[in-house]
Amino acid sequence: MMLLGSLVNMLAIFAGCFVGVTLGRFIPERFNSAIEKGIALCVFYIGLDGVLAGSDTLVAILSMVLGVILGELLDLDGRIHALGDWVERRFAKKQSKTSISEGFVNASLLFCVGAMAIMGALDSGLTGDHATLYAKSTLDGIIRATNRLMCGRTIVISGYGYCGSGLALRAKGMGMRVIVCEVDPLKALEAHMEGYEVMPAAEAARFADVWVTVTGNCKVVDAPAFENMKDGAIICNSGHFDSEINLVWLEEHAVKKEELKPLVEEYTLADGRTVIVLAQGRLVNLSCAEGHPASVMDMSFANQALAAEYLLKHAGELEKKVYNVPAEIDDGVARVKLETLGVEIDTLTPEQIKYMNSWNLAE
Repeated sequence: MMLLGSLVNMLAIFAGCFVGVTLGRFIPERFNSAIEKGIALCVFYIGLDGVLAGSDTLVAILSMVLGVILGELLDLDGRIHALGDWVERRFAKKQSKTSISEGFVNASLLFCVGAMAIMGALDSGLTGDHATLYAKSTLDGIIRATNRLMCGRTIVISGYGYCGSGLALRAKGMGMRVIVCEVDPLKALEAHMEGYEVMPAAEAARFADVWVTVTGNCKVVDAPAFENMKDGAIICNSGHFDSEINLVWLEEHAVKKEELKPLVEEYTLADGRTVIVLAQGRLVNLSCAEGHPASVMDMSFANQALAAEYLLKHAGELEKKVYNVPAEIDDGVARVKLETLGVEIDTLTPEQIKYMNSWNLAE
């Protein structure tokens, strides 16, 4: 779907507006002001980092100048405000002090100006790679639920598989310090070689401003981590059921539990430290954000359906153990997806196939 990234961004804007309109009165003005200034710094940092990393600075400069000129000629700022004003006239309650127009513009700045929103949409539309949007949905869920900036903070990521590595990459791009917790030595080495800090969970807990579990296991954040947890840490799960965080331990050792707002609960421990849990430990990217694009889930559902069909057809041949999805199913789903995207790939020649399968190059 060519405009999927843009549609995701549009939905993020409206979701941000809704949150701002319904919950804005509970947020002190000084926090709003600080957040807007911090976002400006983040956007500046990400843009500068991208320019410095590029190979053609002149093209980047000319692109920015051209963008400014086109924006002024088209009066994009005025049009955005006009659209927000129309929505406010159409839906706002009389004598309401809440400005839908202002919320609309603020949501645009908060969720659609960043590099992840732009590059994620381009990757999604042009290459079919939705990894950026998946990671963005997780981070958006945290930002929206807590109304906190991520840049300059420390994020601990438990699990460095496909989801964890993608999340680490995007968190680093937002200016966060990234710490990875792993039990697989190969994955831990991979995280270390890619520039992230790697340490045990109990040690990482001392630094965590935000903790995301993406492992598929249970009690990933357990008693040793809670006992060392930094005051005010935000914990959430983006990989599995609510068993990844040991909420039973928290319930037993907390002297106070308070719902700060829907899907945001604060536990106060006996020594006065607080721990904030999002979405009751359930998938934060689904509970507090938009989740996965439909053009990603169609591949997942196709794989599941074909795997179930394979089990039915080969039930008499299979042992009672876990099997990987056969490569031909993965390849088949990928080929069909590429066709729907209008993407063509090369095919190995018979000579290349023979060469790849040859064990004796002397023949």
